[in-house]
Amino acid sequence: LLNEGSGFNFPTFSFRKPSSYFKTYKVSYGNLSIFKLFINSTSQDELEYLLSFSILKNYVHIVKYYFENLVKKNIFKIRKEGIGNILLYSLCDKTNYFFDYIMNQIKLLNPNVLEGFDWSIPMLTRACYARNFKAVKFITDNILRENPNEYFVSPFYAAASSSSIEICKFFIDKKVFISFDDISNIPLSVSSTNEEIFLIIKQNTSQEEFKGICKLLFVSAVKNRNRQLVEFILKEKIIIKEGL
Repeated sequence: LLNEGSGFNFPTFSFRKPSSYFKTYKVSYGNLSIFKLFINSTSQDELEYLLSFSILKNYVHIVKYYFENLVKKNIFKIRKEGIGNILLYSLCDKTNYFFDYIMNQIKLLNPNVLEGFDWSIPMLTRACYARNFKAVKFITDNILRENPNEYFVSPFYAAASSSSIEICKFFIDKKVFISFDDISNIPLSVSSTNEEIFLIIKQNTSQEEFKGICKLLFVSAVKNRNRQLVEFILKEKIIIKEGL
C-alpha cells in the first residue's frame, strides 16, 4: 500500500493488511456519524488500523475525534506498539498536517510512548518520498542523535525520485552517510528526477561511480521522456550503447 509504483521497494513497517476483521466500512467516506455507531464494538487493534486508514484517506474529522474524544474517554489508548504505524501513515501527507497534529496530541496526552521510540530509516524514507521536509528534518535529527553513522542512501534516493532538491541538499549539507559505490541499489525511478539533483549526485561521487549511474539510468530516462536528464547525461560524453 505504501510502496508507490516507482520501481523501488521503499522499506516500511509491516502494516496490518485489511481483512474481514478490520472493517473499513466503519469509517466509510470519512463519515463520523457512521463511525460512532461502531466504536463500542471495535477492538483496540482495529481502532488503531482504522485510525491509520483514516489518516491515509485524509478523514480529518475522524482523526481529530480519536484524540479529542476517544483518548480522553479512555476508549482508545495510545500504545507504543501501535504508534509506529500511525506515525508512518501520517508521513504520507505532503502538507505535514497529520504528522504535526498527531505528534502534538501524543506529547499532550501520552508523551511516554515516545521515550526510546525508533525513528527509523523506513520512516524517513517515507517522509522523503512524500516530500515532507519538516518531518524529514525532525526524523533525521533524531536518527543522527542515536546513530551518527546511520546509512542514508534509501532516504536520499527517495528524495531524488520525488525531485525534492530541498531534501537532497539538506542531506548533503548535514553530511549524512551516503555511499554511491553500489549502483545496483539505485532505483530506476531516480531517472525521472531533474538535472539539478543529478548534479548533486555527480558532485558527491567519483567519476567512475557517476559514469556507472549514468549508464544505469540512461535508458530509463529515455523511456520516461526525461529530456532534461537525457541531455545532461549526453553532455557528460559517457559512452552509452543502449538507448541510442
